[in-house]
Amino acid sequence: MPRLDIAILASLIIASSSACSRSSSGPEHDAECSTYVRGGRRGVRVDSSSDLQCTEVVEGNLSIITKEKVSLPKLREIRGSLIIGRGSPPSVSLPALTTITEGLSVYQSALASFDAGKLRNVGTDLGVERNEHLTDLNLPSLETTGLWLSVRSNPKLRQFKLPKLRVVGGRFQVFDNPSAETYSFPELYLVKMPFTMDAIQCDDPLITRLAEANPSLDITVSGGNCGSMP
Repeated sequence: MPRLDIAILASLIIASSSACSRSSSGPEHDAECSTYVRGGRRGVRVDSSSDLQCTEVVEGNLSIITKEKVSLPKLREIRGSLIIGRGSPPSVSLPALTTITEGLSVYQSALASFDAGKLRNVGTDLGVERNEHLTDLNLPSLETTGLWLSVRSNPKLRQFKLPKLRVVGGRFQVFDNPSAETYSFPELYLVKMPFTMDAIQCDDPLITRLAEANPSLDITVSGGNCGSMP
């Protein structure tokens, strides 16, 4: 049986190792269809609607900067932050996403709609601020944020409902969304730092619930500071 040339064998091993490394870790922007993508120092970017269509887990921060509509149908976990800002698409759909281990930031974006129907946990901050075109923010499964939650200065946001939100681990700020007809947080019982919200009064059941869970909570609503609650 003829002997395989050592040089040829070595080149095959190196090529195979390189291909495996590319598919498992990925560069800053991975053109391949991989279920797992690891970001470099600058994280992972989506700058085309065809990116990350097979990806289930992103290791590192994920930035969405394309102006095309984005749907990432299989993405279920971001081990870092999700960042959407200037130069963003008109809509983002993340139907399988359940966990963001760090923050969710939607700031001064061009988004009109954001849909993450299965997202349950945001590890640190959730900020949706100063988005001129945002009308729909769909987070019906969100249960906790590790730190603050801020939804403010979104002039076209029509409603903001978090039917399963229970705990906000820091500051809660929901105000200056002048088109919002409905705010709803029926399961929210614990906010650990100051609570600020307009379109609500001190005698609302939500305020009573929060004050009972955290008697030292500073609560400010459209009518002013609620002070010591009974």
